[in-house]
Amino acid sequence: MRILCGMGMAAVGWLLWRGRQDRFDGEPDGWLRWFHRAGNRCAGQIGRWRVRHGRTDAGKKERLCGELDLSGPGRAALKRYEAGRWGMVLLILSAACLMGFVCSFREPDGIVRTVLERGKAGEGARGYELQVRGLEDGEVSIRIEVDDQVVGDPESLFAQAYEEAEQKLFSGEDTAQAVRNRLHFAETLCGGLVEAVWEPEDPSCIRYDGQLVTDRIPEEGLPTRVRLTLSYEEWTETRAISLCLMPTVYSGEEKLLQDLEAFLQEKEAEDRTEETFALPREFSGKSLEFIEVAEQVRPGQILLVGLLVGAAWYVLADQRLADRGKKREAQMQMDYPEVVLKLTVLIRAGLTVRGAWERIVE
Repeated sequence: MRILCGMGMAAVGWLLWRGRQDRFDGEPDGWLRWFHRAGNRCAGQIGRWRVRHGRTDAGKKERLCGELDLSGPGRAALKRYEAGRWGMVLLILSAACLMGFVCSFREPDGIVRTVLERGKAGEGARGYELQVRGLEDGEVSIRIEVDDQVVGDPESLFAQAYEEAEQKLFSGEDTAQAVRNRLHFAETLCGGLVEAVWEPEDPSCIRYDGQLVTDRIPEEGLPTRVRLTLSYEEWTETRAISLCLMPTVYSGEEKLLQDLEAFLQEKEAEDRTEETFALPREFSGKSLEFIEVAEQVRPGQILLVGLLVGAAWYVLADQRLADRGKKREAQMQMDYPEVVLKLTVLIRAGLTVRGAWERIVE
């Protein structure tokens, strides 16, 4: 996008250089005249192309410009109109390209986070897009989901705990039908009210910490189950979750990031009764810093807005010219009875037709 913005600025600069000598009557003073001269050159090139292809309405527009601009012939008025219209389009595009080019060099602003606010009960989970600094060279992206506070009743506590356990069990794009990443066995649920005990049906493929033994998983996948036992005071409930394990291979950075996500989810589940979630400062012997990236305007968005504004200005300019012509025609029709009355009175008073017209014009 930076290259595209630079090419746009170069194109406008080339037009300004080529049109610097194209002076014409009625051009504005100051720096705007350079854009009007470049616009005059663009209008001339496009006008000649339209004439060659039989797509011109210059005669009608020239007559309208001549009627609205009485300072000179209609051709000169049309030239000033087209130069101004194209000059404004070039000014808008050059400003958009310049802003997009400068914006492409800006680094995204970030806010160092030490805690994440948790929503009140019933508000739902809050998602945070963060950059982790210190885990590896540079920064890596991570998304943290912080659930709302829990105020549950005993009747629906297990149902809520089971739903929460299923949500935390999978990472990334995993589903029960295709598990490729480590399973997150949360030890406590519902803000620590419910204890969870996980028991893989086949410990040779799923360890008790949720890590998959990838070398034991065939290419076509391996169906298995995990038993989840939920306990709250004297109540206990056991459910089985059916899974299909799929083989996967992780790079060192992906493995480290996955472990960090699992660690964060486990820590987040431990203190759901708190209003905030404290982010760790260290992990695996590395100092961490979490940065929430502020949303910023992208160069492509600026360039797109510039193109749309320039196109809208070009189209609306003709519409404004047509509206001015309609207003002039309406005003002339309103003035016609008064002109006829004055002409009749002056001729009857003894003036010649020429003299009567000169008196009305004055």
